[in-house]
This record gives sequence, structure tokens and C-alpha cells, in this order.
Amino acid sequence: QTVEGTVLKYYLSASYGTGAAVKFYIYNIAGELVRTIDDGTRDGGFIYFAEWDGRNFKGKKSASGIYLLIPKVNNKTVMDEALKMAIIK
Repeated sequence: QTVEGTVLKYYLSASYGTGAAVKFYIYNIAGELVRTIDDGTRDGGFIYFAEWDGRNFKGKKSASGIYLLIPKVNNKTVMDEALKMAIIK
């Protein structure tokens, strides 16, 4: 399968049980929300993949630069720091 953009691979801890709501919030370096990826309801204890096509909420391709990803499960941030991603054209 070919993906335009990037694939986010993540492990959802078994401690979340069943039916955990997973979302990824992507911000630009200025702190503006670029996109929210709703990966739906997932069961803990498994590895999952989500895709970001590099587009913003309006469907336009995001500019080259650094982006910050904040994953949340059940509306709670699950990491102490945002993950850094880059778009290079």
C-alpha cells in the first residue's frame, strides 16, 4: 500500500482496556492547530497505524517545516513532550 504523507505507528497499552478513543493533534511551530486525526476507538494491547497525508483542515498541503504531534487517549495527553515531525519538499 502506498501512502502520501506519513504513517504513525503506535502501541496502545493494554492498561487502556477496550474502547479507548485515540486522537492525534498536529500543530505547526507557531502553535497553531493544523489537523486533528481521529483514529477512532481502539482496544489496548495492540499496535496500530494511522496516516497523515500532510494536509491541513482545509485539505491544502501543509508547508515545509517542523510540526508537533500530541497524541491523546480518552482526551488525556499520553506523553510529556510533543513528538516532532518535518515536512521537507
